Amino acid sequence: MILRIGERGDKLHGLNQTIERLEFKLNALEKINEAINLNEQIDITINKIMQLFLELFNAEYILIILTGKKKSEFKISCSDWGDKEKEQKEKLLINKTIPEKGIIKEVIDKGISIAGTSPLSNEMEFEKELEGCIGFSVRNFLCASLKNKNRKLGVIEIFNKKGENSDFSEEDMDLINFLSNKIGSEIENAGLVSERNQKILELNSLIRATELINSTLELKVLLDVVMQLAMKMLSAEAASLLLLDEERQQLYFESAQGEKGERIERTYLTRGEGIADWVVHAGKDALVPDVSKDQRFCKKMDRFSGFETKSILCVSLKVKNRVIGVTEVINKVGKGSFTSADLVLLKTLSSQAAVAIEKVKLYRKLNNMGIAVVKSLMTAIDAKHPYTRGQSERVTKYALIIARELCFSAEEMRNVQLAGLLHDIGKIGIPEKILEKNGSFSREEWIIVKKHPILGAEILSPIKELKDLIPIIRHHHERLDGTGYPDGLKGEKIPLISRIIAIADAFDSMTSPRFHKKEKSDMEALREIKNNEKSQFDTGCAEAFINGYRKEYILRE
Repeated sequence: MILRIGERGDKLHGLNQTIERLEFKLNALEKINEAINLNEQIDITINKIMQLFLELFNAEYILIILTGKKKSEFKISCSDWGDKEKEQKEKLLINKTIPEKGIIKEVIDKGISIAGTSPLSNEMEFEKELEGCIGFSVRNFLCASLKNKNRKLGVIEIFNKKGENSDFSEEDMDLINFLSNKIGSEIENAGLVSERNQKILELNSLIRATELINSTLELKVLLDVVMQLAMKMLSAEAASLLLLDEERQQLYFESAQGEKGERIERTYLTRGEGIADWVVHAGKDALVPDVSKDQRFCKKMDRFSGFETKSILCVSLKVKNRVIGVTEVINKVGKGSFTSADLVLLKTLSSQAAVAIEKVKLYRKLNNMGIAVVKSLMTAIDAKHPYTRGQSERVTKYALIIARELCFSAEEMRNVQLAGLLHDIGKIGIPEKILEKNGSFSREEWIIVKKHPILGAEILSPIKELKDLIPIIRHHHERLDGTGYPDGLKGEKIPLISRIIAIADAFDSMTSPRFHKKEKSDMEALREIKNNEKSQFDTGCAEAFINGYRKEYILRE
């Protein structure tokens, strides 16, 4: 077959155009791949794709509609709006439902692409709605289905080809068909990655909450961290936990995280007002996407704190079917709303918090019972020696001052309290005639008296619950320079709580009347402690005691 020169030129021109179209497609595909590979978050991926499509198709506006849920997710990107106007118009599109008829339904159902021009027909109801909703005129549009392996994901709509009298061409139709399959799969993959990452975050947060519950008995610290986890897991601006005061039948904020949270902690809610109060007394959960439309919402706390509540998710805290409070998250970050899935997650986290609260309450009850027993024991011992009556409780009070200044944990404070009460329990084994002697001890008597820390440790040794106190009791008469008793320990080899008890015991001894000496004033005793830093007393503990005294922690009876 012989082609004339003109025919060869036409064929060559057509071939060049085909090559150019293929190169354009490949370049477009490369740009989309770059955008997709840079990010795993679905929102970022979609926004990148939309910006690229605006450039590729030389258009003014673009809209991606994702289906597969009760409500569609609308993502809009455009080239001509200012940020404030864009944000305001985007809010009008979020969570709008896809019409059950018209061109979008046809495109989704049949998996096809359609191009259209103005004037809008009756079949283009959604495009007409857009014109009224976001205030731009639709001159023409291109609509293509998004799918992945025959799964219908939604549509992509591109509006208003730029240029005078420009319409979307067959080449535009061919290009969007080529690209829509690629971005359909990538959007689904990005969604799966986001869901996976969210599940990992949720699982890690629940594991973290469980670890906290098993590792600490400091309720306030624990609940603060759990509420911080709730904020992170549910993408909320604020989160709080309220407990029910059973006597007053009112809720109060035990933990409040987020902006203005510190202003409302320990604040009580008025009985019968607010969503949280309704949840605790109705025993039901509340998912409120817009509090301004809910009659249960009370603005008092917002006015008090300066925080604006827009949406709220609130669930009851239950222990053995008894409601003890509520947990709540407020204001979903971004433009979304709290979902039923968020409700399930918050209920799971709340059940963990309820376990923690019950555990701490039980511990406190048992601990208070144990301390009461110890106090009764020491009171009975003190009653045998009038000159030491109340000494154990005074030493405990002074020791706790030091512990507070050193920012001890709740568990450490408990050990300080028990050690203070029991530090001289070994004196049970010292003959009364020696302890009640009116005058100085002889060398032989002093040797016997110095055995009381050893005797105290031996008395406590069979009680496994008090095993941590045994070294504290044994070494509370050691000195930093190693000249103390019973073992001559030096410096930090002496347990920290023993060093604390040593100062508290010395202060009480100096400021209390004895048969064989006159008591010192508080100021004289404090100077004595200061003068014996580094030799007898730990410097940090001594400074903590002096600082605590200056803060008027000490109230002398």
